[in-house]
Amino acid sequence: MARVSTAIASSGFEGALLCCAYAPAPAAVVTPQSLRAGLAAVLPGYMLPQRWLRCEALPKNDSGKIDRAALRAAFEGGGEARIEEAA
Repeated sequence: MARVSTAIASSGFEGALLCCAYAPAPAAVVTPQSLRAGLAAVLPGYMLPQRWLRCEALPKNDSGKIDRAALRAAFEGGGEARIEEAA
């Protein structure tokens, strides 16, 4: 499945959206729908991300942590990111 993922809150047309960026394991077939289905088995509906961003690797900041600011910018339209909506 996904080797690493993170969730962030992002602003949307109707308020805050829960967004998930993920980097799948090599040769893994991972879609936002399969991730959402797996999470739906263990999380309540309001905790499921609405927007998904597939990455080869999640961006890191200077201290080696996941760069949430870069991900938030990608989700809010700052870049060439392809955002997917999971139904």
